[in-house]
Amino acid sequence: MVLELDPENKGISIQTEFPCYSIQFQDESNLKKTLEEITSKHGQIRGCIHLQNHDSPETDSEEQLFHSFMLAKHLKKHLVDTEDSARAFFVAVTQMDGFLGMGKEKPVPSTRGLAGLIKSLQKEWPQVLCRLVDFDPKLDVDDVSGKILQEILDPDLSLSETAYLGEERRTLETVPFAWNSRPSKKLDQKTVFLVSGGAKGVTAECIIRLAQSHPARFIVTGRSQIIDEPAWAKGLDSDALQKAAIESIRQTSEKPTPAKVRKLMDSIESNRSVQNNLQRLRDSGAEVEYIAADVTDEQGLLEALNPIQKKWGPVEGIIHGAGVLADKRIENKTLEDIKRVYQTKVTGLQTLLKVIDESKLTHLILFSSAAGFFGNAGQSDYAAANEVLNQYAIQFSQNHPECQVVSFNWGPWEGGMVDEDLKKMFEERGVYVIPVETGTGLFTECVLNPPDEPLLIVGSTMGVPEGEIPISNESKEISRVLKSEKVPVVEDHRIGENAVLPASFAQSWMESSCQNLYPGLKLTQCSDFKVLKGIVFDSELQDSYTLNLKRKKSESKDELVLDAKISSSMGSKPRFHYSCQLKLQIRGNSKSTGEDPKNWDIREETPIDGKVFYENGTLFHGLRFQGVKKLLREDTSSLLLSCRLSDFDSKELGLFSRSRVSPMILDLGYQAMLIWARKHYECASLPLAFKLSEHFFAPTPQEEFFISLNVTDHNSNRVTGDLYFLDKNENVFSQMKGAEVTLSKKLNPLFASA
Repeated sequence: MVLELDPENKGISIQTEFPCYSIQFQDESNLKKTLEEITSKHGQIRGCIHLQNHDSPETDSEEQLFHSFMLAKHLKKHLVDTEDSARAFFVAVTQMDGFLGMGKEKPVPSTRGLAGLIKSLQKEWPQVLCRLVDFDPKLDVDDVSGKILQEILDPDLSLSETAYLGEERRTLETVPFAWNSRPSKKLDQKTVFLVSGGAKGVTAECIIRLAQSHPARFIVTGRSQIIDEPAWAKGLDSDALQKAAIESIRQTSEKPTPAKVRKLMDSIESNRSVQNNLQRLRDSGAEVEYIAADVTDEQGLLEALNPIQKKWGPVEGIIHGAGVLADKRIENKTLEDIKRVYQTKVTGLQTLLKVIDESKLTHLILFSSAAGFFGNAGQSDYAAANEVLNQYAIQFSQNHPECQVVSFNWGPWEGGMVDEDLKKMFEERGVYVIPVETGTGLFTECVLNPPDEPLLIVGSTMGVPEGEIPISNESKEISRVLKSEKVPVVEDHRIGENAVLPASFAQSWMESSCQNLYPGLKLTQCSDFKVLKGIVFDSELQDSYTLNLKRKKSESKDELVLDAKISSSMGSKPRFHYSCQLKLQIRGNSKSTGEDPKNWDIREETPIDGKVFYENGTLFHGLRFQGVKKLLREDTSSLLLSCRLSDFDSKELGLFSRSRVSPMILDLGYQAMLIWARKHYECASLPLAFKLSEHFFAPTPQEEFFISLNVTDHNSNRVTGDLYFLDKNENVFSQMKGAEVTLSKKLNPLFASA
């Protein structure tokens, strides 16, 4: 069926052999009625391909975005609230540039808002495939339709956005950012900043911190009018203020209901907060003017701004921190909610840029949100608005290279709405809560010494999708083509003439595929891992390899246990390469840290340089796998290494780059066992199995970490031990129990030649 948006009620314009319906966007009831009519005539709706018109002007594109929200709202009961076991999908298709808006084609910014909607739906509907697919406008119809079908059939439910530039498929990922060594620039005390939402909250704290080190001129805007505090409220704290507010309302002959009391107290406390923050700015040495205005009111803002610019000179910096929330799940949102949240962020920025001279700008600082980049349940409108804000940052940076543009995608901050209970909940979900001192310091550093790219994510992912244990016992199969050119790092994992897939990569494939299929659950264990027949990149390399996941009976209703096997076809029979068992649980049920290995921090007096092991035949690994930096301790039952991943582009890992803990890190655990085995048996060795592997958190990339090996059993054929992976603060982020390598002197010449 085809559903056509018909805002002007002109009737159906699309010529198609399929049943076609038209709706007017303004009539939400008509949309609901049309979907019910489709269901009654054609059966349950289990999927939606939403096509965005990329030729629309900005205002029409925004209307299309709002329509997308309403469509998702009324499709929820069809895609989610049903007993139909078939997997549902909601796929939005755009033609921005094949770069998800990150290229140089300058798509209409509001189109990027679809990404925020989709990523939030993914959190609210974990069992539905929710995805944005962006195409190069030059691709022909046949290419596009085939690739859309591939995306719909993709088993990876965790991937929320993909793009195609020609045949190349890509997505967006974060990369760690290290401050460069350029000296920080100093601000002239006469630099004029126009700050929206700067009188309260996080934005106020940030500009106060900036002013404390570099006092400048700040024109602060806010919705609150500064009023003279009534005499009855002066000097009273919160408890006394409440009692006085109740008495004040009674004196007007009205009943002091809780809502009236809270409203009166809020107005007084808000007024106090604004005045206090403006005074803190002035105390830092800054000059301050306050404008009480709606940031979307162009005429009102311009009239208030003009006399200040005549006095101080043109605005040279914009800090856009204004924002409102209307957190509700998609089925409960109203069009008014969505527009209010969206317009405060997006129309607010447009207004700020209209009332100043863009050519004079040296700083454009935007307060976006990690909810935009990652999506967040209940915040689809806020996520969409902030993704549009990010798009403006990219395009403004391209159009004005002389201007310093930073869009902060902030995670949640301490204080304010994040109380202790909410902070604890965030921490259980692995969400970093930004301390005020840290966040304001980072803001100041970025204003003085901006990053090279305009988008900066501060914190971590915004929560997790809600999960439930699936009812179906159906087995699942996922096929993957393995070619060395698709995974360039394996060229540095050669034993003899041929590259070999590291055992840790097979583990990573099984773990990440399982997690992607069930994004609302948490992978807590990988057990009974076995190397049955390793995959060698030689003439026998198969066209594809299949991962089969079969559900096993579980002792708990709150967990899912799967048998996993990787195989390839050998004629009519399968050849099995790796196997393991995987356990997933409803999030929050698993422990948060590993065991502390005994005496792991005992150091050798003179550590041994790790390069020795790659040069003397102990290890065969090429440059990208050479992460052992120092041997800190070694004895008859243990070993301790200092490690750091080699510096290479994560793209060289191919599809293995999306693992929670890098397979390159896990491979270094086996390298630790190889070093111990060579020392005590003069034998080369290869990974064989492990009993149990657990990951507790992802370590910071490119930082030093440690691997502790406790040998539990050994003979001339095998070495068995427990491996602990610790970050620089000595916290266990992964552990592997009962890891086993097989020894063979026949391998010695191959290791030596490597």
